Amino acid sequence: GRAHAAFNNQSLDGAFMRALSDRMVLYYTGIQRSAQGTLREQKNRTQSNTNRLMEMLAMVDTAQSIRCADGNLDAFGDLLHDSWQRKRELAPGISNAAVDTAYDAARKAGARGGKLLGAGGRGFLLLYIDPKKQVSVAKALEGMTPVRFSFTTDGSSIIFDNADSEK
Repeated sequence: GRAHAAFNNQSLDGAFMRALSDRMVLYYTGIQRSAQGTLREQKNRTQSNTNRLMEMLAMVDTAQSIRCADGNLDAFGDLLHDSWQRKRELAPGISNAAVDTAYDAARKAGARGGKLLGAGGRGFLLLYIDPKKQVSVAKALEGMTPVRFSFTTDGSSIIFDNADSEK
């Protein structure tokens, strides 16, 4: 399928969005399981994770300053990596050995940063990869399915779903 990621900030200019889109690659991990336990544990730890959550919130301002500065998108990739490292510390089960192995392989092959989209150590791995290194990362993640996506200001939508064609 093809999905769209939404941005409500109308000030994001087209050149920046194209450059960012060229560097963001989404991989389906193939891992499917319930996330309820992980989400419950993360919620229960909110009080003890306050400092870490505040650090993650401050990253929004850092991302905005990266966009407004010299357009150094690699700094955005580094920020994505830092935020994923903090997110993994919020509760056990946010990641797992398979996701960590894939993420480490992607970084060794040239991905600058990334994070898991989905809860409970499953879902999609979103990676920031220089276009020149995307082939080597794809080889490193051979067992994972790349998913094409694009940015839009219209909100998220799925325009094709394989499940519909199987009915």
